[in-house]
Amino acid sequence: GSSFHCQHCGKEVAEAAAVMPASSIFDDSAPLGATSSWSPSTRSSGGKIRPEGVSQEPWQVAGKSTCRFRTAQSFLVNPFPRHFEVVLVEKILGGSAEEIGPPASSCDTWFEGYAHRILACTGCGSTLGWSYRSARGGGDEFFGLALSVSRPWALLAVAVVLVFFVYQCMEGNALAAGAALCITIFKLLPYVIL
Repeated sequence: GSSFHCQHCGKEVAEAAAVMPASSIFDDSAPLGATSSWSPSTRSSGGKIRPEGVSQEPWQVAGKSTCRFRTAQSFLVNPFPRHFEVVLVEKILGGSAEEIGPPASSCDTWFEGYAHRILACTGCGSTLGWSYRSARGGGDEFFGLALSVSRPWALLAVAVVLVFFVYQCMEGNALAAGAALCITIFKLLPYVIL
């Protein structure tokens, strides 16, 4: 399409023209000696964004060549890791998103030299992706918008709990099974919905 929208409420977040061109992104898969080189300088002075811990593939959107990134959380970070597809944009529409959560952090960043914060929709509060700012200061920033988020482990856990619930009901323990199901769903709900 011609723009990116919140996956929950449909609010327009960024124009497709704001997608970061592939030429701004360091390609780790490029052969040695290729023209794509990385240095820690900011993008405004000709540096490139260097992804780490993510796979990247060429992607076309609104006639522009860019990269789509794929990654997954570790079990150490989240007991029910999520899988993400992300596209980078250079700017978002004013008033469409806000940074939430803790201060910017370079810990576990997917782009070397950049600190990140969670980006939420101002329309419904759902997570859109992340904002990235140069950890070295200056005004160099970009945004990673989540194209898709999958939650296979949380959904598998819910399926196992439902099987256990049915088994306990067949054994005559419906009250205990119902209580266990309610507690489990209450605990898992943030991982399944958010």
